[in-house]
Amino acid sequence: MEPPRFVGALKPMTMERELRARRGAVKACYLRALRGDPGLRGRVVLRFTVGPAGTATASSIDQDGLGQAEAVACLKMIVARWRFPAPATGSAEVVAPIVFSPTM
Repeated sequence: MEPPRFVGALKPMTMERELRARRGAVKACYLRALRGDPGLRGRVVLRFTVGPAGTATASSIDQDGLGQAEAVACLKMIVARWRFPAPATGSAEVVAPIVFSPTM
């Protein structure tokens, strides 16, 4: 993963650690897609909102450099299940660029 960007009252160091801990789930989405296309590679920019309770309340793909609908749908599905430390106030937004390559 490339360094994420945060907008809102989140602790960047904590969120970076939380995102690294979820790297395996992100990679699993890619590995499933890779079975059908061994040369699949690209950059995806994942955006999601962390609500007041720490849940991911909304997610979207800002950039889809993979062009593989199944992988992108998988990413959005796993984000919907993620829980994070709650923002200090209100909601916060996370923008996480992810570069996928067969050597990932």
